[in-house]
Amino acid sequence: MREYFEPQSGLLTEAPGRDLPITVTKETWTRNDNPESLRKLFRFKSSISMLSFIEDVVQMQDEVGHYGKLLVEKNAVLAHVSTTVLERVTDLDVEWAAQVDQIYDDVKSTEL
Repeated sequence: MREYFEPQSGLLTEAPGRDLPITVTKETWTRNDNPESLRKLFRFKSSISMLSFIEDVVQMQDEVGHYGKLLVEKNAVLAHVSTTVLERVTDLDVEWAAQVDQIYDDVKSTEL
């Protein structure tokens, strides 16, 4: 579990480039190895939107009984999920990720 607390550069904050115009790309889920897992960075315009997202994800996790990890840093949330016992990504993780994407889309659609 130590690896979750060790600093890793560039996960949540990266210095913006100076090249313009900027192309906005939609973040996608990244599949990691050893152990296999999924992770994705979600960015928000405000802390209020971010907190709404976190609250909805926690509620969804309680409803489905499958839990991921959320790392929070200044208007960004890094979501990380895998089936820990199997040390791999299962269909349940993929469904969890899809639900988190839907929650994000819902929160972003109401963000000012």
